[in-house]
Amino acid sequence: MINRPFIKKIILLILFLSCAKSDYSSLDDSSTTYNPVTTSQNLNNWTVINGGWTIAGDGSSATQSSHSSLKPFLLVSATEYTNVILSGTVNASSSDDDMFGWVMGLNSPVSSSDTNYSFVLMDWKKADQTSSGVTGREGHCLSKVNGSFSGSTDMLDYFFGRTDTGIGGKFNVLNTNYGSSEGWSQNTSYTFEIAYTENKIKVVIGGDTIFEESGSFSSGKVGFYMYSQDDVTFSNINITTDFDPSSI
Repeated sequence: MINRPFIKKIILLILFLSCAKSDYSSLDDSSTTYNPVTTSQNLNNWTVINGGWTIAGDGSSATQSSHSSLKPFLLVSATEYTNVILSGTVNASSSDDDMFGWVMGLNSPVSSSDTNYSFVLMDWKKADQTSSGVTGREGHCLSKVNGSFSGSTDMLDYFFGRTDTGIGGKFNVLNTNYGSSEGWSQNTSYTFEIAYTENKIKVVIGGDTIFEESGSFSSGKVGFYMYSQDDVTFSNINITTDFDPSSI
């Protein structure tokens, strides 16, 4: 004889376990599918903020040929990013020995007249140099810039001397890589890859990792930077998005 109550209990138990497993799986499923997308950049669509930028007709390269210590020269993306990888090639043909580099998470300046600056700066100086009592060191510097800057003294102290104001200040130096062999060389092409996420920055130049810095980083535009330096060309620029930030 079939024990109907017993079979009914078994069926109910199976249904209960099945539902419990489904609910657990939905709660536990924290996985996210990432599909990295790399886009070649047409630099004609980027925005010039100070400087004399010449952009190739096809948008594949940009050269900045002006020289001034009154303001940094910027060429920035049209789009803001949260997690992004900026990559390409840079070459300085000038015999000058000052700074070029990259900005990430830029929210200002938005025009040539804007004196408020908000971005993360990775700059690179060719050689040690002293100007008006301020020394700019050879090598790389990673900084959080957030404040108002105006006048030659302000510009020289911070964008040339990289004077550290500390956390909460307008020029917070996060890390440095100074040294007699750390400067860039004239007429040398360097590949670069800068990964910028909400909690980490990784800078790779010529295959060498220069910085890996953890912290809290705001979304914003990305771009190229020059200070008191001319004749630098950025080319073959790519932007990668939709990658797993934890893989950086």
